[in-house]
Amino acid sequence: MLRGFARPNLALRARHVGSARERDRQVDAQLAEALGAPGAARGAAIVYAPTRRVTEEEAARLGGRGWRADGYHAGMTGETRTRVQQAFSDGSLEVVVATNAFGMGIDRADVRAVIHLARRGRSRRTTRRSVARGATERKPSGSSSTPPATCRCAGASSRGAAAKSP
Repeated sequence: MLRGFARPNLALRARHVGSARERDRQVDAQLAEALGAPGAARGAAIVYAPTRRVTEEEAARLGGRGWRADGYHAGMTGETRTRVQQAFSDGSLEVVVATNAFGMGIDRADVRAVIHLARRGRSRRTTRRSVARGATERKPSGSSSTPPATCRCAGASSRGAAAKSP
């Protein structure tokens, strides 16, 4: 698995959270660490959500905190999905909150964080693909003035159910 997947500029972290409130605090802290403050122009993040509803709720929450954020899921019109993907690709959005329908074909070099809101349970293949989206810059950690990409998992459901440790 390490052959072909090793990314020297990628750090992996997992956090066990027991409630939606704690998950929100973790997501906020992780975005601040990776991107700085909203509008700081330090890169982008992808936040993967387990459902369409959580996608929309989290995008609205992050937007309310000042992030240029939007949601993306298969239940949106094709026009809306195209608009969100283009806005993320061209840098108009700092954060996209999405189901796993998002990310294929994204080649944005400044993705600094990939955050998963759901419990671990995806296949290795799906996990590898989503994690790799945060490591496209291909520079070893510490070789540039920007921080390395980090995949962060904050696993709790929006209803506050405890998550299993990853």
